[in-house]
Amino acid sequence: MKNCNHFLLLIVVTLFLSCSSEKGKAQLRIGNFLMGKTPAEITLKINKKGENKYSKSLNTATLTPYQDFEEGVYTVSVFFRGKKILEHQYGLAKNNAYTLYITGIVNENTRLNETTIQQKMHSLVEGDEAQTPNGEKPQLKMLNDIFEGGKQEAQLRWLHLSPLSKPIEGRAIQGKDTLSLSSLSYPKVLKNKSMKSAKYHFQWHLNNSSFILAETNYTLKPQYLYTFFIIGKTQDFPNELQVVVGITPSKK
Repeated sequence: MKNCNHFLLLIVVTLFLSCSSEKGKAQLRIGNFLMGKTPAEITLKINKKGENKYSKSLNTATLTPYQDFEEGVYTVSVFFRGKKILEHQYGLAKNNAYTLYITGIVNENTRLNETTIQQKMHSLVEGDEAQTPNGEKPQLKMLNDIFEGGKQEAQLRWLHLSPLSKPIEGRAIQGKDTLSLSSLSYPKVLKNKSMKSAKYHFQWHLNNSSFILAETNYTLKPQYLYTFFIIGKTQDFPNELQVVVGITPSKK
């Protein structure tokens, strides 16, 4: 593997089966993609009308399996070393699947982001215009994981979630063919892209450079959505990137 001294590759795969979720429920998985001087373990709590519905400690570069939730509006609170750093409200709609993730840089001086975002049900997909750096401060973001595609195609998207990295470009290599997966700046998201079912070698580079920041091999299967989260390791090593992969099957 090239440049093995310059990057750390971590693949975390989460998969939920549609038959395992209770009909009429919302599905939610959670990712901790914060960057700090040291690994940034956080505690996340989800409440509905003052009642605790979910509480979990998450290490850096963690993506949980999907969990079932009743539809409704929930308050999400994030704690770092016992101090609340984020609190937002989100609506979850039944029979939908979502990824809630935390990105940005956290340290001892991080203060609570007091802006509470009230989002209506069925309106959770954040457009590209909503993906702003926010001064590299910690942010909570939500993705809608429901997708449509051909029966013989896979769907792919990736996110630039390394606050200290310059714009990076993704590439999918199959044999002698190389497909550009666009260039993104932090914290942008590549919208779902239809891909042929096949085995690919994926690479992420600095723009206009052959320097590989992260790479992995992956076989894409039809009727699945593959989400590649490209995240930083620590503030001291901004070019040491990690890849966390989330897999979502189509709702049948």
